[in-house]
Amino acid sequence: MSEEETRRYEIYRRSHLPKAAVKKYVQSQIGAVPAQVPIIVAGAGKLFVGDIVENAKEVMRDWGHTGAIRPEHVREAYRRYRMEHNVTSPLHKKSLFL
Repeated sequence: MSEEETRRYEIYRRSHLPKAAVKKYVQSQIGAVPAQVPIIVAGAGKLFVGDIVENAKEVMRDWGHTGAIRPEHVREAYRRYRMEHNVTSPLHKKSLFL
């Protein structure tokens, strides 16, 4: 890894989703849960966000763009993720990225 990639990886390792917000979200979706469940969901969420960001960087390369990741890169990365993993439409009418 380059020095820049190493720095970004270290930042990624230190980052986290706020446990209180994750706990509130999980409880709103499925009700009362053990204390470990929000921690697991936050970890899975962090992995998902990391995958989407990596895919967005790949979209940038495919499209010949440089610089920062833009919303259209994230949308395309999410679209590709949904196609690759056969993810059906979300239950909510408005999707987070599309």
